[in-house]
Amino acid sequence: MQIINASHWYCIENIETTTYYVNAPVPFNHQCAESYVPFAWLSINKQTKSIVAARDHFGQEPFYYTIQNQSLIFGSSIPDLLIYLKQYPALSKHCMNDILQTKTVCRIYTTETYHEGIFRVTPGHFLYIEQERCTEKPFWQLCKTPLVYTDHREYFAHFSFLLEEAVRKCADESQPFALEFSGGVDSSLILSACQQIGLKPFLFTHQPSAHREWMDEDRNVKQILRQLQCSKRHCYVGGDDFDSVALFKRFSKIFAGPSPQLFQILSHDTYQATLQNGCHKLLSGFGGDECVSAHYPLFAVYSQQKYEEGFWQAFYTCYQLTMTHKTGLLNRFRSTLALLPIMAPQFFEQCRRMLKNEKNLYEDPTIKRFNQRCTSLQEYEYAVLQGKWSHEIRMRVEYNAIAAKSLGFEFAYPLLHPPLVEFCFRLPLHQKVRNGNMRCLARQYIEQHIPRMRYDTKRGSFIPSALQKCRLDYAAGKFNAIFSDLPFEKYADFLPNMEKKLIFGIKTFMMQEYNQSKHDCAE
Repeated sequence: MQIINASHWYCIENIETTTYYVNAPVPFNHQCAESYVPFAWLSINKQTKSIVAARDHFGQEPFYYTIQNQSLIFGSSIPDLLIYLKQYPALSKHCMNDILQTKTVCRIYTTETYHEGIFRVTPGHFLYIEQERCTEKPFWQLCKTPLVYTDHREYFAHFSFLLEEAVRKCADESQPFALEFSGGVDSSLILSACQQIGLKPFLFTHQPSAHREWMDEDRNVKQILRQLQCSKRHCYVGGDDFDSVALFKRFSKIFAGPSPQLFQILSHDTYQATLQNGCHKLLSGFGGDECVSAHYPLFAVYSQQKYEEGFWQAFYTCYQLTMTHKTGLLNRFRSTLALLPIMAPQFFEQCRRMLKNEKNLYEDPTIKRFNQRCTSLQEYEYAVLQGKWSHEIRMRVEYNAIAAKSLGFEFAYPLLHPPLVEFCFRLPLHQKVRNGNMRCLARQYIEQHIPRMRYDTKRGSFIPSALQKCRLDYAAGKFNAIFSDLPFEKYADFLPNMEKKLIFGIKTFMMQEYNQSKHDCAE
């Protein structure tokens, strides 16, 4: 089999093996589980011709491959692979489902990409290739045994140590680095740790949108900067100074088609600010909700008892609450429900039938099977973190890395540091939620450094201004020309509001750009 190193990874060759790698642990073996830097590697046994590969715990280093015409082609991006193919692959069958979603929700993580015949290595796994037959085996899985310490002080001391270690390993002290700073719990947690260990990042906060005052987190930001005395290295980054159409065209080439999310594209202004300030690494608080601060599962706001009763009982409780509450989190949940008819018609019909009659909620065989797998908060967290329930973490990290590499810097995620994730996952419930408050250890750590921290309700994402620019452009008709020839109207009526119609239109436009580039290449 011919081996093609499409992204020009480093190569080590000896008598027995040839190994290609990016930031990989040496030796290339089961020490992968103990290596906490993003990595990818592929090793070929010269005698047996067998191939083994691996990718880091959460997929911070992209790893794609395809086997065609007796050749194994691998690399860090799909465009790199496409150069070596005789013809562009077709878009895969599940592509449209992802295009229809604003976020990757309720989807099992898959090795498939949007392109037929091109695959990704699953994060935290070995990939074995023998005679073009591929199998995967995990090298890292979360331990479910709860931690039992003598008192709360021990939990907090261990949490503080792991957090500071994570920040220290992610930050490169020899070079300037930056931090996405929203003033929320997760970014404030990282900034507090930086202050504690003597690191001074550049801080980038997205400019509040004049049209969405409710998303303004400026109060939190200014309060924290004042208390930590670090305003000299802080700046607001505007999100509305870009050509929407040109930006989406550009990223359609970088991703070779649409992205499951738009975070990576609409954060382009922050990427530019990172480079302009001489920073080659951008720290992000992403992963905190899912891994560290016990916030991500919507159902965590309700009691453990709901989980003991069963996942779908909690689902129904949340559904009822969306009818009466207006909080941002619940509204997002309600929006997800609104998309179900398009995302998964059979699943939607099942939910609709059961929600109409509560007593039927627990009788469906599919629901019963799921209840057996997810009957506790820890089980739900396990399903999220290991990609069994949602691939939100893995996909966002993967596409962030591709976007960053295209511009010449890299993302780093202290709150995805595996030892910290493992510790937080194994915490007993009373160390995650106490007196009705979540994020107990994270809040305590912040309050040690920012005593008067105001915990306002999270008002939005880190891209409100950029997304608002797209909304205004859409309302003004600036997208009409690029949307006019898309298979858009067929589905648009199913989408509940302008924002989802806009995002669906953008993603279908990016898919068309990919198809056009495929056509141009063939000619």
